[in-house]
Parts: sequence; structure tokens; C-alpha cells
Amino acid sequence: IMGAGSGGWVLAILLAKKGYKVALLDRQVFPSFHPRGEIIQPNGLKILEEIGILQALQQKPVYRWDKVHFRNAYGDPLCTIRYQNLPSPFNFALVVLPEGIQKLIMEKAADFSNIDVYWGATFKSLLWEKRRVVGVQVETMKKMMQEFRAPLVVGGDGVQSPIRKAMGIPCHIDPYENGYMTAVMEMPQNLEKNLHFYMGKGVYVAMMPVSRGRFYIMYLLPKNRVDGIRKEGVDRFKE
Repeated sequence: IMGAGSGGWVLAILLAKKGYKVALLDRQVFPSFHPRGEIIQPNGLKILEEIGILQALQQKPVYRWDKVHFRNAYGDPLCTIRYQNLPSPFNFALVVLPEGIQKLIMEKAADFSNIDVYWGATFKSLLWEKRRVVGVQVETMKKMMQEFRAPLVVGGDGVQSPIRKAMGIPCHIDPYENGYMTAVMEMPQNLEKNLHFYMGKGVYVAMMPVSRGRFYIMYLLPKNRVDGIRKEGVDRFKE
């Protein structure tokens, strides 16, 4: 599996539980986490239950919510989605920090002796035999070439997937013109403890608790302001 994101880790665990020997490779030299809120929807909760970490995750400083409010840019209500209307037991969602859930997944993977993880492994090419992919060649942290042979190669290496490109699989990607500013902050006492989305033409703001004392904010930056904010810094944005 090329790509040690959450999807790669979960797939490695599911395959290992079935008895397969798995090699998980990633070009990063160590795990990295971004300061953002991660929404685990009901289908995701079911997968976490299947790999055996949902109960442990709920003991962490995560935030459980049963509904989400959508409002226009002026704060007027548009609609509310209620998760309680879904069948139990997965009739809620969790908002978590990526670092917390990733660590739990990695700890679970460590229980399996048939999962090997290789950090600092950059994909270079596919290995072919008789028009069939039989593995990958990677460059290690020591700048040495190494081959991994397997009956199945999975590309979990992101939207710009080198695996997909090496396979020649056609794909059209629409680049997103705007940018987002994200931050995890201490929660104000008067902040309503619910998930809110504010949206309109050229406007998008998400505010969500991610633990008992912190919340996550995501603010749309129109494309004509992205470069200016990058040059002038966050103080310009605050003004």
C-alpha cells in the first residue's frame, strides 16, 4: 500500500485481520498532522468499530454531535440535519483532531506482526511481469532503490497519485481556485456547542468543537486574496 494516510492504515489493518502480509509505504519520514477538525461520519464510525478502535476513540477528548446547522452568511437558518434519525448505533458523528485518531489507528496496526511500515519510501516505478503489476520500486531515505513485490499494489497516495499516473489511468482533476484558512483555537465560553456552517456566494465558514475545550474554524479565502494573505500574514486577515 503506497500512502500511510488514515485510509492506508485502515486498509492495512483490515487485510492483516484476514491473514495477509502487508507492506505500508509512505514518502514522509515520519507521520505529520495538520491542525484541522476531522469529521467522522456514521459510515466511518462503522469502519472504526470493525477495526476495534471506536470505543477507545470515544474515550479521547473528541466531540460528539447529533445535528448540524446550516445558515446563510447573515446567520439566518437554512436547515438542520439530525443524525438521530439514522438507525442506531451509528446515528451520530464525531469531530476529532487528526493526530488523535491517527495515533489510535497506528497503535492498533502495531498489534499485527504481518504489517510492516516503511517511512521515507518515495515511489519511483511499478514492477511489471507479462503486462501485470507485481510490485513497486521506491527510493529510501538513504537514497537507495528498493523493490517490494506483491500480488496486489494499492495506490493510497493522494489526489495526484503517482501510482495512478504510472498505471496510465485517465483522470480529470478540477483545481479548486479558492483557498481556506484553518485554525484550532481555545473555545470561547459563549460559543454554542454545535456544528455550524455559514454559506453564501463567495462565503463559507465552518465552526466546530473538536474537544471539550477547543474548536476548529475554516474560512474561505477567495482566490484574489490568497496571495495577499500569504505575503502579509495572519494579522492582515484579522484586520
